[in-house]
Amino acid sequence: MLKNTQRFTIICLQKHLLNHNIISVLRVTVFYFAAASLLAFASCKKDPTTIGLDIHPGSDKVIAATLVSEAISAYTFREDSLTTDERSYSLLGCYNDPVFGLTTASFITQMRLVSFNADFGNNAFADSMQIILDYYSYYGDTTMPQTFSVYEMSGSIYPDSSYYSNLKTSDLISPSGLISTHTYTPRPNDTALIITLPASFAQKFINAPADSYDDNTKFLEFFKGFCFLADSSNPSGSIVYFNLLSTKTKVVLYYTNDSTSTSYSFGINTNCARVNLFNHNYTGSLVTGINDSVSFNSNLFVQGMSGTGLRIFFPGLETWKDSGGIVISKAVLVIPVNSTYSQTPYSVPSRLLNVAMNADKTYSFLPDYTVGEEYFDGNFNSSAQEYRFNIGRYIQQIIDGDRTDYGIAVLCSDNRVSANRAVINNTGNGSGIRLELYYFKP
Repeated sequence: MLKNTQRFTIICLQKHLLNHNIISVLRVTVFYFAAASLLAFASCKKDPTTIGLDIHPGSDKVIAATLVSEAISAYTFREDSLTTDERSYSLLGCYNDPVFGLTTASFITQMRLVSFNADFGNNAFADSMQIILDYYSYYGDTTMPQTFSVYEMSGSIYPDSSYYSNLKTSDLISPSGLISTHTYTPRPNDTALIITLPASFAQKFINAPADSYDDNTKFLEFFKGFCFLADSSNPSGSIVYFNLLSTKTKVVLYYTNDSTSTSYSFGINTNCARVNLFNHNYTGSLVTGINDSVSFNSNLFVQGMSGTGLRIFFPGLETWKDSGGIVISKAVLVIPVNSTYSQTPYSVPSRLLNVAMNADKTYSFLPDYTVGEEYFDGNFNSSAQEYRFNIGRYIQQIIDGDRTDYGIAVLCSDNRVSANRAVINNTGNGSGIRLELYYFKP
């Protein structure tokens, strides 16, 4: 379909087109064709990943190159703590991943009044208290039992403050605050997990000063919240996701007075401060080369819950401008999964996140992200066992010298509420990380 096709060797490309030896090219093809040929080759419906391929004059040379090895540098880095307050789901559990080692998820939350001026009647005494948590999903093997403890918080948290995944629970709870310990087998297909607390704890809400029920400010001074701590000394097989904002999630106090047995409900809602807490121990795991930007490791590691990510550089791209004007029409970063380590129940993330690293180690969105999710991509292709990102605008900025290459970070999407992880094939061969480039050279 393409006319006057000519194939160049790697040496020819380096000598005549780039005039320097900064990259290793796996496959290089140079095409000469008219714009009409491109339009005939394209489908009737515009593919958003080919933006720019049909707007250049036919006299331009279109070069297709797949860059690996020295053209890309990648390593695994340990992600800094993330803000995890007021997230959509709360995670709880501990398990020993055969690849990623020991992973623990806990959470803290307030509860609030849903009605004021409670009157428990004469001679009221508590029968029990139940915490009802609505199941949302899970990651791992739910056939194994889990153990966790429920604590009363001694320190306050606030919904208008930021809290991080590595928040020290020792600042918020004390050993004397232990309410109860529970062992259960997760059943995420059930309606909810029901946690029954002892009557002795429930009684404190009956005995609370009457003005504690005047408003939520006074109530939160009386009871600051719950801390759910997973038992890491006996890791089970999964992380369970709970929807604390569901109408099914609540705390119910059951009590009896002189005239009746009844209940009083407390709520967990969007006004409650909530924080996810994560911990990872990679000792003895297959995760190696963390924060090692010098050594080459054939496997790289991406894990949610503020675990690990990839840091990727494109050394030497900025010197391409020395060989004359180069216009990127398409650049696709391919992230291939090592499927050996993604068997059930340890599925890979459905999507990865790709952000630019700044000089101060903060993140910012790539310019390509603003085009839209369909164009930017990052979704897992189960057939190809890979993720693909369109990053042509980012690559163009590096080549033009408009951006310093501090690297990009590839992370598990929704890593504040997701436990998924993946092993990635590093660069160096056709099945590893690579950058597929299409560019014009006048």
